[in-house]
Amino acid sequence: MTAGTDLRGRCAIVTGAGKGLGRAYALHLAACGARVLVNNRRHPGEADADTSAAQTVAAIRAAGGTAEANWSDVTDPDSGQAMVRQAIEQLGGLHIVVANAGVDTPTAFHKQSMADFRAIFDTSFFGNLHLAHAAWPHLMQQRQGRMVLTASSAGLHANHGQSAYSAAKAAVIGLMRALAIEGRKH
Repeated sequence: MTAGTDLRGRCAIVTGAGKGLGRAYALHLAACGARVLVNNRRHPGEADADTSAAQTVAAIRAAGGTAEANWSDVTDPDSGQAMVRQAIEQLGGLHIVVANAGVDTPTAFHKQSMADFRAIFDTSFFGNLHLAHAAWPHLMQQRQGRMVLTASSAGLHANHGQSAYSAAKAAVIGLMRALAIEGRKH
C-alpha cells in the first residue's frame, strides 16, 4: 500500500495496534482514509483512556481519522467474533484485517515452562487464528477484502531462545498460505 492509496469507505481491524508495528499499520491505514478498529489488550488496572489502544485511537482522531478502541484479549476464542461485530456495528463494515498480535519472552527452551510456551503460542498464533476465522466468512461473502497475518523471520529461520514464538509464527505462515489458496477463487 503506497502513501497515496485511497481507502476511504473501507473499514479495518488491526490487532496488536497499541504499539510497535501494529500501531504503525493502524496509523497508516487511517492516513489512507480507512476507519480502523484498534485492538490491544488492556493491562490490569488500566483505565480505558490509559490503554495503548486508546492512545492509538486518539492519535488517529487527532489526525482527522476515524477509529474505535477494542480491548479484546486475542487469546479468547470469542475475541475474533467480538472484533468483527464491533467493526461492522461501529465502523460500518469490514474490508481489511491485519492480524498482528504477538508476544515473545525469549527463554531457552529447556528453561521455559510449558505454560509460558503456551502463553506465547496462544497470542502469537491463536490470536491471529481467532480473528482470521471470524473475519473470513464475512470477506468471502462480500467477495472482497484483504487479510494480512503477520509473521516473522523467526518463523522461517528460528532464533535462539524463541522456540515458542518461532513455532507460532511458522504456524501463521502455513495458515496464511492455505488461506491464500482457498481465497483465490473468491
